Amino acid sequence: MVRNLLLGVVFLVATSAFAQQDKKWSVEANYSIVPSNGFGGDDNLINIGLKYRFIETNFIRLGLGLDGGYFIENTTFEESRLDGNLFLIQPKLISEIKLPFSKRLRLTGGIGYSIFTGSSLDAGSFGGFNFNIGLIYDISDKWFVQFQYDFVSLREINAMPGLEGHNNFRLGVGFRF
Repeated sequence: MVRNLLLGVVFLVATSAFAQQDKKWSVEANYSIVPSNGFGGDDNLINIGLKYRFIETNFIRLGLGLDGGYFIENTTFEESRLDGNLFLIQPKLISEIKLPFSKRLRLTGGIGYSIFTGSSLDAGSFGGFNFNIGLIYDISDKWFVQFQYDFVSLREINAMPGLEGHNNFRLGVGFRF
């Protein structure tokens, strides 16, 4: 599944790079830090994303994003256990707000739905609505770095008791095309 997602991202990047000259697309790679385990913990997330901005004004950009991630989890929630490789898929609506005091710094936010899945789950998949907020700093007109806070309000799927929320901080780099 992740391999197909990666192939889809590569295909979209390759085909749209020739069609889009106004940098509406971006691809990014992030390292997510789960606060409970700290930097370098076993369940920190490697994440890639693809974004398309379809509305732009002098103040704000709006678009759609799709993130995919991989992490290793070893946690017990009441009667259920998460142990092993997990995958995260996050479709979302994104926004970028231009800050009046800086041409390179922007406030970013998003809202969407997150799905966690993996063969090692006792109860199948689980997910919930998520929101994020962060900052993007433009290194050049194509390259940027970002810092983002993500919160996922988890809900029970297939009787997975004890799940409430998932927090993480993302540090990443991106490329616009």
